[in-house]
Amino acid sequence: MSANANHDASSLQTAGVADPVHTYATVGALAHCTPVAAGRVIALEIRQEIPIRSFSISAYLVKVERGRGRYLILRRVSTYLHGSWQQVSGRIERGETGWQAALREIREETGLAPAHFYSANEIELFYEQWQNCINLVPVFVGFLEGDPEVVLSPTEHDAFRWISAEEAPEFLASGTQIATIERLEAKFVQHNPSDFLRVHT
Repeated sequence: MSANANHDASSLQTAGVADPVHTYATVGALAHCTPVAAGRVIALEIRQEIPIRSFSISAYLVKVERGRGRYLILRRVSTYLHGSWQQVSGRIERGETGWQAALREIREETGLAPAHFYSANEIELFYEQWQNCINLVPVFVGFLEGDPEVVLSPTEHDAFRWISAEEAPEFLASGTQIATIERLEAKFVQHNPSDFLRVHT
């Protein structure tokens, strides 16, 4: 808790609020309000909100070799983030579910079809300046068998690599992507994923 929050909590205690720290955290975080004092809630004026949206997907493809995951990354050719490496990603089209969009993007960007496909039960979050919104991106993970042939979409990517979780920081600039791969390795490769998360197509 910040110094200001501690000061406010002390004021609440003086005002007779039984649990000032809990009251401050709950009311302040959820209701955009100033702390409760003597049973009163004073709402702050919200001058402008940043929208929270979810309109794209993130999909990680993995093949397991000797008990370790190898993750497919693609190098972008677009002007935006040119030359950077990333997982499969893309926008959800009208009428699609999230998992349908993920499978479509996997097919379009790599020509692959996962043998087993899961919701990773993960959300990647970032601020998108062009739409001035916070984008919540559901993560999916697809397992491939054998030695699959990757067929790139030349208008989107010009190279691919299979990397380990340990190699992710060498290629991926986003800490979010690196952390996602680390969690996928722990939850989906080193342990059997829950069947509850399997996507039945």
